[in-house]
Amino acid sequence: MAETAILTGGFTIDAPGAVWVEDTLYLFGRSQASQNLVVSTWSTSWSSWNDTNLQIYSGPAVIAWDKTRIDVFYMGNTSQLMHTTFWVGQPWVGITEDLGGKITSTPSVSAWSYGRFDVFAKGTNESNLWWKSYDQCNGGWSKWLKLSDI
Repeated sequence: MAETAILTGGFTIDAPGAVWVEDTLYLFGRSQASQNLVVSTWSTSWSSWNDTNLQIYSGPAVIAWDKTRIDVFYMGNTSQLMHTTFWVGQPWVGITEDLGGKITSTPSVSAWSYGRFDVFAKGTNESNLWWKSYDQCNGGWSKWLKLSDI
């Protein structure tokens, strides 16, 4: 039988992002009260919500392409794509990366090998989906590419 738990703290309408690393489930969300990125973990029971004091403007998208790191993507205060990394077992240090663009949706991210992932988000024209990729072995971030009229 599945375990059911209620995490208190309230969220906005944005969906949370979840990722499993080693023996722990990490759940990231946007606090309804502060609009900050919050995180809870589960290995045998849920932790309380931890507020990062990082204000976000969309729901978070999360991936783990390595057992030591979790990458989180979200919309910033000028509708740009933002990125931050959590190192597993370490306190969050607050370093963020502005990846530019003009997005209007919660991003989506997929990791398909070590050091390689793709981020997607809706642009200012609702018929356009934008794509930015990261390849650690080939120079890092790509430029933004438009996937038109999907």
